[in-house]
Amino acid sequence: MNMEAQYESDAKPDEAGRKQKEATADNRIVRMLDILAQYLSLRGFQFQRLDGSTKSELRQQAMEHFNAPGSDDFCFLLSTRAGGLGINLATADTVIIFDSDWNPQNDLQAMSRAHRIGQQEVVNIYRFVTSKSVEEDILERAKKKMVLDHLVIQKLNAEGKLEKKEAKKGGSFFDKNELSAILRFGAEELFKEERNDERSEGGHR
Repeated sequence: MNMEAQYESDAKPDEAGRKQKEATADNRIVRMLDILAQYLSLRGFQFQRLDGSTKSELRQQAMEHFNAPGSDDFCFLLSTRAGGLGINLATADTVIIFDSDWNPQNDLQAMSRAHRIGQQEVVNIYRFVTSKSVEEDILERAKKKMVLDHLVIQKLNAEGKLEKKEAKKGGSFFDKNELSAILRFGAEELFKEERNDERSEGGHR
């Protein structure tokens, strides 16, 4: 990605526009945070960042700086899994999920960080998904599993209390057959698009 070219093509917002909203950008892949950090720096935006390499004392400093009244921070870059518990970003009114997690519960936790006590604004949540990709199929399966978790997997124990089924060994959210189907879906769509492109090019010759 040519960040300088992207910077030149974008219209730079005015100072008033910058302070109207603050956003959190949640990512599963740390490399994506590197790209976003580079982009924000080129655009001149102030931001905080938290990932697996961030020390505990620096985590608290980053949150306090972001949430402080009059803070110049436009965005808080956050690795979905590294965030864990105790992350409070109640001054953010926009959450952007750039790459969905295999386990939808992790994404829900990321969304909830802006829905903390003290939040006074409506929180807008955006999720980026590439059409006809493995990512799209993962998201659809995750949605179905969340519904099943509420409707089927929960059961009553001998005392009549609600109890949840144990997670799969190893914590994997998808079994081997499901992962295979996901990969087949993505590969089939890619090959289909390539064949369509070849036909289109052949028709112009």
